[in-house]
Amino acid sequence: MPPAPRPSAVSCPADRCVVAQSSVARSARVLSTMGVACLVVGAGVVTAQERTAEQRPAPQAMRVDTLSPTLEATLQAWYDATKGIEKLEGRHTQVESDDTFRSEKHSAGQFFYEGPDKGRIDMGPRPANQCRPRARQGMNPYKVVPGEVTQWVCNGVDLKQVDVAKKEVTVTPIPPQHRGKNIMNGPLPFLLGMPPEVVKQRFKISFPGAQFEPKGDIRTWLADPKSTVMLRVIPLLAQDAQNWKEALVVLSKPDFLPVRIKLYAPGGEGDTVYEFSDLKVNHNPLIPIFTKDPFEPNLAGYNLINLNLNGGGPEQGPSVAPVALPQTVPSVVGFDHAQAEKVLLARRYQVKKFPGEQTNDKEFVGKVQAQQYPAGEKLPAGKVVGLKIWMAAPGIRPASASRPVSP
Repeated sequence: MPPAPRPSAVSCPADRCVVAQSSVARSARVLSTMGVACLVVGAGVVTAQERTAEQRPAPQAMRVDTLSPTLEATLQAWYDATKGIEKLEGRHTQVESDDTFRSEKHSAGQFFYEGPDKGRIDMGPRPANQCRPRARQGMNPYKVVPGEVTQWVCNGVDLKQVDVAKKEVTVTPIPPQHRGKNIMNGPLPFLLGMPPEVVKQRFKISFPGAQFEPKGDIRTWLADPKSTVMLRVIPLLAQDAQNWKEALVVLSKPDFLPVRIKLYAPGGEGDTVYEFSDLKVNHNPLIPIFTKDPFEPNLAGYNLINLNLNGGGPEQGPSVAPVALPQTVPSVVGFDHAQAEKVLLARRYQVKKFPGEQTNDKEFVGKVQAQQYPAGEKLPAGKVVGLKIWMAAPGIRPASASRPVSP
């Protein structure tokens, strides 16, 4: 039996709402973790669209903390070890924890970076025998959810987010002023070190505890390959804080390449852990003429969605004139919560999701039970739209399909 009739609107208590990041911002966060400049810029562009001039915070005076000599030496060593990297590739895993829905999404894949502004990440489900949910004190392990098959590609001019299952590619142009060596302006340049003075202007950085601070001679410690560097990073700028509120960064020595990065979500609703392996620095193939360019994938047969930065919404097809979407609330009741989020973000709304009622029908689990504003209501861009999501009753697993149902 289907659940009870669904209300058309719902109020969202502030203490229960969880901010859901836009798919583009989230993908930019993933890529920027690896230092890919153009993908980072994509997040900044979208954020600027969603923020009105009246909401823009007033500039504040820059405060630079004084660091200990050992921390200064560590930051300098990080920068010196990585400033000569022009190419980097390897494998990675990603575990995205959602405390609201008590789930962990496990993904794995490979990435490519080529300075100053090219990058690519391929993501797919992590092998089931590697998906071990994290132990949680006093709580049952979270449900493991396989990651989607997707790609993010930047060629220095635009950012492409590729949905392999749907055969869709969303293209976000990068403004000329943000191309090239503006990699340091990205939210999370944790792959390649920055000059220490730049780090101190953007982050409050420290060793996470006395047990992680260097012991003995600092130069000997920095060169010791048997131990790692762990840093606690707090963002000082809005462009960083909108994507994460704290990071724990683990680096190998003496090459200072990333081993593990843990990001805590701004709203406290979860965290994301990245782990890196099989890293290759400045690798060149033996026969480059037979090697495909990873930054120009073959997208024949894909539906192209151009993200119109001026009009604010996507337009279908490769040659459709930009048209701004109407600022009225669409109906997303019955949609999968991720699909509903994409629909609302296309109209430049922010999205908050929180648990709704429990249901015994697995076809409804994870779908929108109710929305804060009724369909057709006029609502300015940048406003928050709350969504109530059907939750599974005890012993019920959601259906594997994520296609929206008719409301």
